[in-house]
Amino acid sequence: MHFGTYYLNCYSKYRTSRDAMVLLNEINELKEEQIQVSFVEEQPPIPVPASLKVVGRGIGSNLDVTHGYLADETVGMVGIWGMGGVGKTTLLRKIYNSLLDDENTGFDYVILVVATKDVQLEKLREDIAIKLQLISSSSKEGISNFLKTKNFVLLLDDILAVVDLVELGIPHPHSNDNSTKQCKRKVIFTTRSEELCTKMRADEKFKVECLETQEACDLFKENVNLDVIVSDVRMKEIARQVMIHE
Repeated sequence: MHFGTYYLNCYSKYRTSRDAMVLLNEINELKEEQIQVSFVEEQPPIPVPASLKVVGRGIGSNLDVTHGYLADETVGMVGIWGMGGVGKTTLLRKIYNSLLDDENTGFDYVILVVATKDVQLEKLREDIAIKLQLISSSSKEGISNFLKTKNFVLLLDDILAVVDLVELGIPHPHSNDNSTKQCKRKVIFTTRSEELCTKMRADEKFKVECLETQEACDLFKENVNLDVIVSDVRMKEIARQVMIHE
């Protein structure tokens, strides 16, 4: 059977969005390996790669909800939770890019950092300092002094435990100093744990559900280049796994 025809017929066989997302990540990793390009965010603001294009009403709806919270002055911290592989990181990066693209958000800085497993506060502070271009200081005092008069959004991806904002040098969203102007401060984080949203004292939280079948198919089609798959044996095998998935 012609591979292109086989590819086009695969989508009716999807059963879960999670498997599709996992396989999509594997394909993207192989694509990056093939062209030997490494995307590294060293200076802000840098949009995430175009391969993270988001499609589907579910993700679009979650993006709208998040933008609503960003505009709500009573909401300082938002927790986004859900099982692994449902698209929390994709959503957070979509939020990041949308804020960078819109000059009317009122934010001076949009900061995206990843709190991977076993990551230490010191490493998070270093990442934040790099995004703020604070070359001389990554201490909590240096970050705090810089941000206390700024309007900012901090996006924390994939936290596994409570993150102490004070120790990071991040002024709390609801702790404007009376001696300074009222600043617009927001913190949005993703996690797999609903309980962690409560422990972080999020003002609002919402769950990211698995994509519907058609949304998963659309996401796969938008992010995978058929020509690249055909040209690489390993990618072709991964694509076949998606096609025959029951």
